[in-house]
Amino acid sequence: RPEANRALMRTAPVGLIFYRSFEGVIFYTREACKVTHTDPRCIASCVALTLAIALSIRGYDSETIMKVVEKKGLAILRQELEDVAKKELLSIEETADLEILYE
Repeated sequence: RPEANRALMRTAPVGLIFYRSFEGVIFYTREACKVTHTDPRCIASCVALTLAIALSIRGYDSETIMKVVEKKGLAILRQELEDVAKKELLSIEETADLEILYE
């Protein structure tokens, strides 16, 4: 299912405010995004955007930014999918195929 992600515009400032702490960027982005958008894809994309902003401010080159954002964004997506499965919000059939959901 497609999912709109208006949380991107709301969480973007997190990358500006917490750019000195990547852990802070990730934590506060996830918390802010979940206020209105709990879809794991939305959370991961918000983290990717705010990390890109923070890395840009810190002077990283675009290639490094893309590598870090992709790696961390996918890690957040996997973690969020696992969290949903653990909360039993998915059916037994879906949790059995968590790797397929991740892909």
